[in-house]
Amino acid sequence: MMSRWRKLHGRAHRLLAGALLLLGLLSHVPALAYEKPNRIKPADVELRDLSLRFGLEMWHVRGSIVNHSAYDLQGFILMVRIRDCGDPYKCIVVGEQFVTVAGLKLPPLQKRAFNKPLIFPNLAKARKPRHEFVIVRTFEDYSELEYYQRKRIRPFDLSEW
Repeated sequence: MMSRWRKLHGRAHRLLAGALLLLGLLSHVPALAYEKPNRIKPADVELRDLSLRFGLEMWHVRGSIVNHSAYDLQGFILMVRIRDCGDPYKCIVVGEQFVTVAGLKLPPLQKRAFNKPLIFPNLAKARKPRHEFVIVRTFEDYSELEYYQRKRIRPFDLSEW
């Protein structure tokens, strides 16, 4: 009777350990659990007339986007980076922020303007600021865009960019 209990007890522990391992692995890749292939690549869209200005209490990124793909663009995630290029040999990142532009409904070969507020927490002062803008993710499916906004998922780490 005792050996039967040990067999059942050991089997239950293995099943529980396997389930916990699987849950642990899935919790570290939330974006991959939802993500599906995206037909619109960041290279298929073009940013134009971009500017980054400081308003009353926050920054504003303004510009327009052109959709060169064959599919409707619902939105995108834009990375805005501020560098201090006071030293002629290297630029130092003083601020980096991701902004989601949603609700575009941009058909192929059309252009739309956007204006989004930004907050750069703990922004260091730059002697010679240089702004960089990169589209890191595009969305053709509105439900996927909502998922990213709800979970506040960072598209990926661009610290080496």
